Amino acid sequence: MQCKHDEAGWIVEKREGDEEHHFRALARRPDEVDSHDSPVMKRIFDTRRQRGWYLVQDDVDEVMSSYLLAEPEPEWLEWERFEV
Repeated sequence: MQCKHDEAGWIVEKREGDEEHHFRALARRPDEVDSHDSPVMKRIFDTRRQRGWYLVQDDVDEVMSSYLLAEPEPEWLEWERFEV
């Protein structure tokens, strides 16, 4: 597992098995991240945006900690396979 930071945010990647199986973590949907801060009407009518690869620092900490401690991955975490 590895991570990279640039001006857009953090990317977390992992390899499972051989060199052909690379995955990127998918960021939480915006409504999953800040729904507790949003007014009720905004949460109801806000359109869901597609998940991207850029995570925030707290999400990276959660993903890397679970990996390091051999704990289950966070429930929100999904992986998308990509070609190297």
